[in-house]
Amino acid sequence: MIFKNAGALLLGSVNLLYKVLIYAVILSLLFAGLFSAILQTVAEAAEKDFNLVAAWNTAVDTLLKAGTETGDGVYGLFDRLTLFIQENSTLIWQAVGFSALLLFLFTFGYSLLTIPAASIVYSKMGSGYNPKFGNAFVANLGKSALYALIFSLITVPCNVAIGLAAFFVAQWLFPSLGVIALTIAAFVLILLGALRIVAFSQWVPLIVIEKISVAKAFCRSFAATRKVFFRILPSLFTLSAAMFALFTTTMITTFGVVPLLIFPACLLLTINIGFVAYFENHQMKFYLDENNIVTHTLQE
Repeated sequence: MIFKNAGALLLGSVNLLYKVLIYAVILSLLFAGLFSAILQTVAEAAEKDFNLVAAWNTAVDTLLKAGTETGDGVYGLFDRLTLFIQENSTLIWQAVGFSALLLFLFTFGYSLLTIPAASIVYSKMGSGYNPKFGNAFVANLGKSALYALIFSLITVPCNVAIGLAAFFVAQWLFPSLGVIALTIAAFVLILLGALRIVAFSQWVPLIVIEKISVAKAFCRSFAATRKVFFRILPSLFTLSAAMFALFTTTMITTFGVVPLLIFPACLLLTINIGFVAYFENHQMKFYLDENNIVTHTLQE
């Protein structure tokens, strides 16, 4: 019921979704421009010693040939990536440093949306009223900035660690399991990502609903999350799996357009899941839209 009600809230928030999408597009274009400008010199220097285009084409070709029982194609991909990192360690660390900085700035900028969007969701759930996004953004700017800073400092290292964990699982299991190791690594990536989202799922509801400070809400969020952990984990795991599937299948074929379009919806759906869990855990009725009020509680 949590996922169903969160989805219903999303379908009734088209105007909010549209505003978030515009913000996401502008931020993503800015981020892409900065990323290209900063890494251009690194890429040009790397091209002198290592043909990145040829390496990428070879890697894709070997990956496509991974249908054999031995899986030599994908194993060769791991070897090639490892060799490239070893031979270009300085350039790699420069790229990692720039990428980490840009990832932090992008996460910070995107996280500024969370508190304003959540305040609109709460207003809609509590009274059926939809405040204007611009007003909510300005009114919550100070609290949003502090939340975005703390969230980014926690989330960026967590996401990097999760990605590395999935990579090493694939590299470790591939010699014995072949291509199946990639499936296991994807499962690890999705599960750890979902657990990370679940761990902080009640932080924003506490900030918005109980009107307490960002720091105090963070400290109390873990106790609040324990009460709803196993009830929202399936919903957030399903959402994470859907995001991963859409991202991996459409990122290249649509030049990133589809992921850019679906990410705002995923952000709002994540917020909705946290708020629905809070309302149900506290046995509070809430509006799905102006004609539908949910009064039943604590249903899975």
